[in-house]
Order: sequence, then structure tokens, then C-alpha cells
Amino acid sequence: MDFSGEIIAGDESLGYFGVRVPSAILQHYRDLKIKRFVFTANESVSFHGAFVPIGGAEYLVIINQERRKKLSLRIGDNVTISIKEDKSKYGMPLPDEMAMAFEADEEGAKYFHALTPGKMRNLLYMVDKVKNPDKRIEKAIVILEHLRANKGKLDYKMLNTAFKEYGKLY
Repeated sequence: MDFSGEIIAGDESLGYFGVRVPSAILQHYRDLKIKRFVFTANESVSFHGAFVPIGGAEYLVIINQERRKKLSLRIGDNVTISIKEDKSKYGMPLPDEMAMAFEADEEGAKYFHALTPGKMRNLLYMVDKVKNPDKRIEKAIVILEHLRANKGKLDYKMLNTAFKEYGKLY
């Protein structure tokens, strides 16, 4: 299913931008009970995501800065969004480094898979956003060590401290 709309600023103080989702499309996917999608903008840039509420009955498909740059889009520009159901296990691709960490740390992987889908995606995103492959591996290891040490409890403040301390050790 496709729709078109213009790029708007969802909340300039938070710095996110996107395209309003027409109510008929929103209702269609609600009726199907589908919440995660693979979006394709202007037939060229694909990404995983969900409809993001911005108040009232309005929802956006977020188009981040990196994607806007690839597509040469600015506020007010028109964009076409294609929508497919995301049938991936995590609602995003599993980084290879995290898959390797799962194999190396079964207990950490067990705790990871006991988290909510949103927390799993958040942690996968932390690994995936890092460009350096060695740092991606470090992030994956630290995440599973953190979960194992805290019996599956996720504390983002402690996790950030663990990232910093791991970097000092190695």
C-alpha cells in the first residue's frame, strides 16, 4: 500500500520529521492488527519502523536526517511511502555482531530474548548504528554481559556506564 505526503516537522525541539499517515491507511493496518512495517520512501530508501503518534489522532512515518539527505528532502517536499508488513523476528535486521554474541553467550541471549520487543529493538539499534565493526562487537558483548550480570534487568544508565568502562579496558 502506498501514500504520498509532504515532509513536516513533527516536533522541532526533538528534531524529528516525517510524513502524516492518512487515517484510512492507519485504520486499514489497525484492522489487520499490524504494527511493524518496512517502509520505502520514493521507491529507493527502505527502513523498518512503525506509525508514530504525534498527538490527537495524527501519526507520522518518521524520515530521519540520514534518509532525508539520501533522498534530498526538505520540509514541504513531497514523498511517496510504500508500506509492507515487517515479518522479521525483531522488527529490524539482526546485526551480524549480535548474532555472533548470541552464539557466544547463551545465557545473555536468553535474557535478551525475555525482554519486550521494543527493548530488544532498542538494543539492536545501539549495535547497528555503530559504523566500526570492532565497536559493534564490543556493544553486543557489553549488552549481553549487562543483561547476564543483572539477571535480565535492563538499566540504560548502568549500560551506558558499562559501554564507557569497556572502552577504557580495551
